[in-house]
Amino acid sequence: MTPNRVGDVLAAVRGAFVARGWHGPSVLQSIQGLRAKKAKKRRAKASHSIHEVVDHVEYWEHVAIHYVRRGRPPKRLRKDWTPPSLSFAKSVRRLRATHRVLVAAIASLKDADLERPVLTVSKRRLSLGQVLHGVAAHDSYHAGQIRLLRTL
Repeated sequence: MTPNRVGDVLAAVRGAFVARGWHGPSVLQSIQGLRAKKAKKRRAKASHSIHEVVDHVEYWEHVAIHYVRRGRPPKRLRKDWTPPSLSFAKSVRRLRATHRVLVAAIASLKDADLERPVLTVSKRRLSLGQVLHGVAAHDSYHAGQIRLLRTL
C-alpha cells in the first residue's frame, strides 16, 4: 500500500475538528449544544472565554489556508485573541466555513507539496506538512480547553 500523506494530514485535521478521536471530543463536539451566555463567560481574569477560543481556532485555520495557498501568512494579519465582534452563533458558522475552505485547500495538495517550505507568523521556516499537523494539534488542544471551560 502506497502511503497517502495528504490523506493522513486530512484525517488528522478533520479528526481534531469534526470527529471523535482517540484523544477525546473534537472542536465541534466540544461546542455542541453550548449556549452563547456560557460561551462568553470568563472563568477567571487570566482566562479566555469559550467564544474567544472559538475565534482563536478560526483565526489560525484562516492563517493555515494562506500557508497552503501561498506559503506565508496573510499580508494583513488581524489581531489574535481580540474580544469577539460576532455573535457566538456567527462565530461558529465562520469557524465551520473556514474549516471547510482549509479542508478543500489541503485536499487539493499532492504529497510532495507537504515538503514545501512555509514562513510562519513567527518567522520560522517549516514544511507545510509540519504546519498542518500543527493545526490538528492546535485544534485538539483547544477542544480540550473548551471541554475544561465548560465544566467550570
